Amino acid sequence: MSELIVHVGTHKTATTHLQETLFAARDLLAAHGVIYPKLGHAAGHHGIVADTIALPVTYRLHGGGLAALEALADLWAGTDCRVILSSEEFSRIGPDGGAADIQAIGRIAARFGHVRVLALVRPQQQFLQAVHAEIARTRPAPNPHDMVESAVTAGRIDGLAVDYRLLYAHLRRGFAPEAIRLVDFGRARQTEGGILGLFLRLLRLPFGPDALGGNVARPLNPSPNALAVWAAQMLGAGGIVPAATLRLTSEAYRAVYGERPACLFTRPEVARLNQRFAGANAALAQGLATVQPGFHIATPLPDVDAVYREDIGAGFWLMVARLAARAA
Repeated sequence: MSELIVHVGTHKTATTHLQETLFAARDLLAAHGVIYPKLGHAAGHHGIVADTIALPVTYRLHGGGLAALEALADLWAGTDCRVILSSEEFSRIGPDGGAADIQAIGRIAARFGHVRVLALVRPQQQFLQAVHAEIARTRPAPNPHDMVESAVTAGRIDGLAVDYRLLYAHLRRGFAPEAIRLVDFGRARQTEGGILGLFLRLLRLPFGPDALGGNVARPLNPSPNALAVWAAQMLGAGGIVPAATLRLTSEAYRAVYGERPACLFTRPEVARLNQRFAGANAALAQGLATVQPGFHIATPLPDVDAVYREDIGAGFWLMVARLAARAA
């Protein structure tokens, strides 16, 4: 019986690393009955939703994304193979930037004998911080305080679900409850083999990440220091962060704060996020109890060693000025 595994991300949960690794290992996977299709030029399958989401034109597939998915079903739905589709854009709920047509995806997915949907989620504070850094790579990122307000009031940011009940409702438009599995990203990283090991076990493969050898991609797209990104934004009056400016603020951060972890938000903002989403996460876990008992997103404990945004003071900016003068 055929099986389709739909990996929907979410964003900033090692998706690029996983996609690059599975893409590189697709011959080995195929030898074990697991198909990781090549669609377009990217390792991820973003082209399936590029018709309804504002993605770069290079992701678009000839004939359209849903037609490509129908072609995959024509090819594999009547076999004994397991097919993996992976794109964090499957989780995009809109309205900003568009939304994945998850209902249409689910309709085509139903042609396979069995369907599983996997979504990795992380505590909202960590998610928002990573999204801020990702936005800053290509366009002006929103003010951190505004991000918190949008997350708290609307439950979303930049078309992405921050209240994961919205994500689950989005997935339910295309898939049955028993097909959907939400996984805490932090816990998954701590399991044997990390995220990749989790996937290989999900695919019931008789080997772990070590067997992939040179096919395991280096970790890609890591988030830079959150406060270095914010500081670089401040220097550029909120515009796109130039790489040279980010190197400068990153060096200044290390000089002043060493290896202490950075938190983009202030302590009151973190408290506001925790207050808003601790209850939402608990309600989601309760709603999933019958189909996914044990699911839980832990609220992070305060990090007494972290540097919060309100801790960035004159000493840091003086170091930035000194380093800039030295480089001039």
